[in-house]
Amino acid sequence: MPEPILVRGGVSKTMNVFRVLAALAALGGVLVLLFGDSKLGVILCVAGGGLWIVLEVSSAVLRARREWVEDTGEGFVHTDRRGDRTFDDEHVIGIAFEQRKLFSNGVAKQIQRACRLWTIDEPQPIELLNKFPLAAADPLAELIRRLMKRVHLDLETSLKQKEPIEGDGWWMDGNTFYTTSNRVEVSVPISDLTECAVFDNQMSLWRRGQDDAFAKFPAGSQNACLLPLLLAEQLQRESEKKDTEDGPGLGRILFERRAKKITRVILALVAFVLSLASVGMLFDKDPGLKIIGGILLVLAVGALYSSFAIRRSFFRCQQRGVMKVSLFSERPLKFAETGSFTYSATRHYHNGAYVGTNINMKFDPLLESNARSISYNTSVQGEDASLEELRDFISRAIAGRMAKRLNDGKTVKWTNNLTFVAGGLEYRPGGFLGRKPAVTLPYSEYHGYGLDQGTFSIFRTEVKKAVMTESASAPNFFPGFYLLQLLLHIPNPTQEATNAGEPVES
Repeated sequence: MPEPILVRGGVSKTMNVFRVLAALAALGGVLVLLFGDSKLGVILCVAGGGLWIVLEVSSAVLRARREWVEDTGEGFVHTDRRGDRTFDDEHVIGIAFEQRKLFSNGVAKQIQRACRLWTIDEPQPIELLNKFPLAAADPLAELIRRLMKRVHLDLETSLKQKEPIEGDGWWMDGNTFYTTSNRVEVSVPISDLTECAVFDNQMSLWRRGQDDAFAKFPAGSQNACLLPLLLAEQLQRESEKKDTEDGPGLGRILFERRAKKITRVILALVAFVLSLASVGMLFDKDPGLKIIGGILLVLAVGALYSSFAIRRSFFRCQQRGVMKVSLFSERPLKFAETGSFTYSATRHYHNGAYVGTNINMKFDPLLESNARSISYNTSVQGEDASLEELRDFISRAIAGRMAKRLNDGKTVKWTNNLTFVAGGLEYRPGGFLGRKPAVTLPYSEYHGYGLDQGTFSIFRTEVKKAVMTESASAPNFFPGFYLLQLLLHIPNPTQEATNAGEPVES
């Protein structure tokens, strides 16, 4: 029988450490008070003792709220301060699921998963909240998978019996999907739905003839995770239509990135302050002050222009390409016309503390295309899942074209120092004064790769050290990386090696 899993009220290791330190500080204060400086002893006793009391009370409150779940195979037992309650799988009538990465100093270390279960005769959902290491398995994975399947089948049965089903902010029957937008009910025939997917932690739905999603609700809301399954037949029919991927324009809008509103407000305030300061100086009799006033006025105009430009500007990812819009121009680029893609993510630290990650992306068109290059830069805390999905999608698309050229017997340039050739990988190893002449590594002697902290390494059989390293921020690195996996590793090139200390075996 599986052991009960703690799903709420756990006391963190950090809190336990501070509890011990606070108690030691209070004890040290007593010793100092008795044998040393009385003032310092009082300070340590009050500060350490007060903090220890607060932490102990907080810890007691958390322990009083502890909850456990035990998977019985056909249901589960939920235990809290009220005692044990047993639920069968069929008692669960709704489910919500979401998970996110937890970062430590900018590096992903853990997964936090939240699953909420709505059960018969229970007014509030049961929440299963767990944290586990990035490489570990979810301890409740089997229970959650089974309950998702059960709720999905129940909802499908209700639809077949012409009974409505619902979630947070939406409901549907066998023919129509309903939601509320700006307090107005919106109804869309299910036959008009074209896509249902998660972007920016929002479950989004698109209808035929509209590029923007007509409905969005939190991906972790009730039954939202089951919507793609409930609409699978309709979405499959849409995906099989020829014009789904070959239509005009860039297709449906998936997500946008704009500058923060606070940036625009600050620039507008700066423009206002500078303009006020310049007015007084421009009307002063002193020629020197007039010149300074003119300079301030020019700066005010520049700040105001920047505020308007930022408000207008955005980067958008759509179904068939990306678009960058500035104050006076729109620059679209289809994925099919993208010849090279560069992606870099640089973590920044100040005095050893993580302050953010700078992400740079560049899309270069094919030589035969009339399109222009698109660059996008932003700063995030931890990661931006949607931008990473875009990186993987475009990399796989370009890797597919690279694979076709390689199958046709042509050499395929990866980066400036790596080239795919017939039967092997040509690389330029590093030297003391720069790169050495190119060396061909036959696929039969390829021993694997490592990808650690933005540095890619290639290993050769019977050679202990890496024979060549390359930066993961090099132009077109990720498309070639996917092609390498497609050729020599797993059949699914979406699997990545991140933070790998050892080479990945071929």
